[in-house]
Amino acid sequence: MLSLRGGRGGITRAILVLLGWIALLSVARSQQGDTLRVLFIGNSLTNSNEMPTMFAELARAAGRKVDVDESTVGGFTLEQHANYEGTVDKILEKQWDFVVLQEQSVLPAIPYLRDNSMEPASRILDSLANRVGARTVFFLTWARKEGGQQTYGSYSTPVFKNFFDMQDSLTVAYRHIAEELSAQLCPVGLAWRLAFQGDPSIGLWMRDYSHPTVEGSYLAACTFFSLLFGQSPEGVSSTSDIPSDRALFYQKLGHQAVLMYASDPPPFTLWPNYPNPFTSITNITFSIPVDGDVTVKIYNVVGQELTTLVAGARRAGTYDLSFDGRALSSGVYFCRLQYDGRTATDKMVVLR
Repeated sequence: MLSLRGGRGGITRAILVLLGWIALLSVARSQQGDTLRVLFIGNSLTNSNEMPTMFAELARAAGRKVDVDESTVGGFTLEQHANYEGTVDKILEKQWDFVVLQEQSVLPAIPYLRDNSMEPASRILDSLANRVGARTVFFLTWARKEGGQQTYGSYSTPVFKNFFDMQDSLTVAYRHIAEELSAQLCPVGLAWRLAFQGDPSIGLWMRDYSHPTVEGSYLAACTFFSLLFGQSPEGVSSTSDIPSDRALFYQKLGHQAVLMYASDPPPFTLWPNYPNPFTSITNITFSIPVDGDVTVKIYNVVGQELTTLVAGARRAGTYDLSFDGRALSSGVYFCRLQYDGRTATDKMVVLR
């Protein structure tokens, strides 16, 4: 069975993004003489260097009135927040304009945990936010500086070749749930990507290659300012003690990321299937950035084609496949995605 997750192809996704952008601009404009209330929910990626306070200082320096609060607990997942009385009470205590959700740093890149922890918890938290009239905004975080394989509990990500490979994986995961809930997404990870592309030595990460430096948090705050107020923070005097020329660079970059995301298609991605290994049914997810011809086929270990799951034109978007492998014997198999002259392959293991 083939289904489209989140959006409904390139045209519909563009409409959803445009409507979301218009809604955000409308809120921002209506709040020019009032107070914008923002609640940040997350963990140390959000509260490092007091990023919500950085955002509030940017806003006030730009002449905006804001009421900013947070529920940030080190290492917390959204599932833990959804079951944490302190977070639930924070959401329900006042009429927020925006509730920002930030997932644990590597969990979105693990398909099983994305589907069974991140997404269900996001639905619960989004429902709570809606109850007080708030709009949900997902905090698209950044990848580990060197990619690699990351673990959470007994689960692991694929082995990412580099930062960009892992960032694409995180982006797909956040897009899934943001589009499903008609929520907005703050593309902080895209802003980091732009910075890293321009200067691989840029000092956004701390020594653990995960947590942000002051400059990394400032870039995040600038991106949130651009998204939530619908304007660039360029020229705002609040710099969090970063040299003014450097701060100006991050102000411009945060706004650029927001503008780019509004038209940015999903990346070409073949997710690792899950469960894997499997005995009967496994799930396969892939994304294509523009409309085109797609094939998805299953091969055995010696390269023989066993079955074709998809063959033909598809609109841009993210798709789910359910593959029934009960007719296969134990062993290693491969799922191959071909699109626009590009190929991606994923190893699958059948156990009997």
